[in-house]
Amino acid sequence: MEKKAVNMEFVFIGYEFWDTPIRRHHHFVNGISGNGHKSIFLDPSVSIVDKRFKSQLTKGVRVISDNLVIYSPVAWLPFGRFGLVKAINGSSFRSQILRILGKKKTKRRVLFIWDFWEADKYIGKIGEDLVVFDIYDNYMAYEDEEFYRKKALDKIRWVIDKSDLILTSSSRQYDFACSFKNKELVRLIRNGVDIDNYMKSDDKISVFDDGNPVVAYLGGNNFETCPKMDWDLVDFITDDNSVNFLFIGPVGEKKVDNPLLKKVMVKSNVKFTGKIPAKDIPPLLKGAKVGILPWKITEFTDWVYPLKVNEYLASGLAIVSTPLSDLKKMACKLPEDVFVADGKKEFLSRIKELAYMEYERSMVDRRKNFAMRNSWDSRISDVLAMVEDALVN
Repeated sequence: MEKKAVNMEFVFIGYEFWDTPIRRHHHFVNGISGNGHKSIFLDPSVSIVDKRFKSQLTKGVRVISDNLVIYSPVAWLPFGRFGLVKAINGSSFRSQILRILGKKKTKRRVLFIWDFWEADKYIGKIGEDLVVFDIYDNYMAYEDEEFYRKKALDKIRWVIDKSDLILTSSSRQYDFACSFKNKELVRLIRNGVDIDNYMKSDDKISVFDDGNPVVAYLGGNNFETCPKMDWDLVDFITDDNSVNFLFIGPVGEKKVDNPLLKKVMVKSNVKFTGKIPAKDIPPLLKGAKVGILPWKITEFTDWVYPLKVNEYLASGLAIVSTPLSDLKKMACKLPEDVFVADGKKEFLSRIKELAYMEYERSMVDRRKNFAMRNSWDSRISDVLAMVEDALVN
C-alpha cells in the first residue's frame, strides 16, 4: 500500500479486547500500523476487583511491533463509571498513553474510537487533531433494559457530535449516523476480507467421505452462546441428508446446554470443527459449495454486514442468507451469487439447488474478483485517505 504524505499517529479506544478472535478492529489497527503509522490500541479497562477478567490485570503494555503497542488499562479504583473515581482512573490511563507516545508531539494525532462508553475520558484530552468514531454494531440492542438503551443512545449521539469523521460498516448504521451528523462526514466502510489468507492457495479439504456436497457456516463466536443463530432454522435444514453441513468455529466453553444445538450436533451429516487457526479455514470453505447465514432477523443482526460474506465469496461460494438488510442489497448487486430466502423451505431449497449446481470457472472467478476488490488492504487505504483528507481540510 502507498504510504500517505501526512505523518500520523493513532490512539484506538477498543470496545473489545485485543486477545479475542479476529474482528474488524484487528484489521484496522494492523493495517494502519502496518502502513507505518505509530498506533496504540487500548483494551477496555477492567477493575482490579472484577474477577471475570483476571487475565487482563497483568497484561499492561505490550509492544507488538515497531509501530504497534497494546495497552490493557487496569482501574485500580473500583466503580470507575462514577464521578471522581472515573476522573482519577481516566487521568491515569491518559498519562500512560502520553508516556507511550512520547513527550514531544511530532505527528498529527488521531483518536479512533470504538468504545463510546469510554470516549469522554479521551476526547479533547490527549492532544488529538482528529476524532474518528467507527460504528460497527447496534450497541443499543446489547442492552436489555430501556433505561440502558437510552443511556447508550445518548452516549453514542454525544460521541457522534464530537467526532470529525464517522465510519459505519452497514447501510443501517450509515442511515443511523446520518440522522445525527452531516452525511458528508459519514462514510460507509463495510468489512473486508484478508486476501493473503484466502488467495494464497486453491487447496480444498473435505471432512466428509460420502460424496454429497458440503454447505458451510463460518462462525466467530461460540455457537453455544451466539445470539445471532436461528437454531430452529438450522435444525430444519440439517434434517436433509442429501447435503452435508460443516460448522467452522468454537462450539462452547464447556458442555453444550442449548437443546437445538445438541440435536444438530449428533446428526450424521453435520460436523463442527471447534476452534481452529485462521490459516486452516480457507481450505475447508473451498471444499464446500455454499456458504450460509442462518441468522435471526433482529435489531442487532439487521445492523450488521457480516465479515463472513466476503470470506465466502473469496472461497468461490454462493451465499444463502436470511433477509438481512445488507444481504438483500448484495443479492440485487450479485444476483447469481447471493440469495436471500424467506422461510425455512425456501432456505433449504436454495441450498440444495446451489449445492448440486455445476459451478463454471467464470462463476467462481467472479466471486473471488468481487472479494479482491473488497480486501482489507483496500479498506485501510480508503480509511487512511479519508483521515488524511479530514486532517488537511
